[in-house]
Amino acid sequence: MSASPLSAALEVPVLGFLIFMFVLLLVFGGVIAGIVFLVRASSRAGKKHFDDVSTSLLPLIAGTAQGQKLVGTYAGTSVVASIVVQAGTSDGDGRTNEYYFLTTFAAGPGSADWSLAYEGDGVLHSGQKSWHLKTKDHELETRLAEAGVLGAAAPWTDGAPTITYRAKDGSLTATSPRTYKKTWPAAAAFANHLAVLAALVECNRRANGTVPAAGPAVTAG
Repeated sequence: MSASPLSAALEVPVLGFLIFMFVLLLVFGGVIAGIVFLVRASSRAGKKHFDDVSTSLLPLIAGTAQGQKLVGTYAGTSVVASIVVQAGTSDGDGRTNEYYFLTTFAAGPGSADWSLAYEGDGVLHSGQKSWHLKTKDHELETRLAEAGVLGAAAPWTDGAPTITYRAKDGSLTATSPRTYKKTWPAAAAFANHLAVLAALVECNRRANGTVPAAGPAVTAG
């Protein structure tokens, strides 16, 4: 028995729909496979970069790599270094990420917080750039200045950071922006970071009522 005219008319669009769905699945599967490949390739590249830089940086702190962090000591003080990612501002293509290199020293207890920022002079920070000391404790500000914190920070060479001391946990952290994603500093730049922060730890110890730290104030976790 031959197919009815109605059945014959329905077979063509049904077959076309099935072919369309099959092609769509192939394209979708290809896109997913491509994304997975790129993510894995990026992960392998990032791990290789970390392995390469950690080989040259770890000896400076007699340390070890714990996850994506470098953990060790410098001048008798515990040190943790890492790259962090923060959500940045939105642009026409969506939200961009901002990358920072953090170096944290266990500076020991103190009486108050303080920070150093490399920025322009004046109310709008539009003048010549220099280091500025900030704290709510005016007496501490005077003591820190006399202890030489501005001079100690001056030798910093790699993308002038914000340096923050937190009395609550006794940590001294330099937050340095990175120009390209998870780019770690070269060994010479990292050595400069360590020397400057060690000098600031000593300034803080003299001016902020600290005592030598009995143990690390920062952890790798």
